[in-house]
Amino acid sequence: MKNIEIKAHCPNFDSAIKVLKTLDALFQWTKTQKDSYFLCNTGKLKLRQAGDVCDELIFYKRPDELIKTSEYFIYKLNNSDELCQVLGPAIGTDLVVLKERSLYLWENVRIHLDDVTNLGKFIEFEAVVSEQNDEKISRTRVEFLKKQFNIKDNELITIGYYDMLNGRKELQQANARFS
Repeated sequence: MKNIEIKAHCPNFDSAIKVLKTLDALFQWTKTQKDSYFLCNTGKLKLRQAGDVCDELIFYKRPDELIKTSEYFIYKLNNSDELCQVLGPAIGTDLVVLKERSLYLWENVRIHLDDVTNLGKFIEFEAVVSEQNDEKISRTRVEFLKKQFNIKDNELITIGYYDMLNGRKELQQANARFS
């Protein structure tokens, strides 16, 4: 599977929600998510636990770019606690990211409002690439949303929460100049 993605700081969720309403984006849910990252030679491997839904083991690769193409694979599972107890000792748990995420849908784009423990508030756009919504359409929609939310290129963050929490804050700060 493939996404076209961007991420930026979003200090004011109320303003973002107003824009979402003008776009008629569909609110899906707000959940607390725990992402346990495991040591991995290529890409990232994480176990996402969200409590009331089927948990997911996710492997993904994405470059550190402003607008990035992410390739990912998801395996849904019901007993993630046991899997975590196996993977942790077997390959090593590297880091845990805790966040409260609100999900909205617009066209083929998942819009996340994330409040990440020890990092702050962010907005993400993930345009899901498919036969009906190819990379060009997906990039166009992400660019459109970027304009609607008044996100400037110098406000985009090239790295993920894992990297921000794992000692790459200096790079994150250099890539996320916002007023």
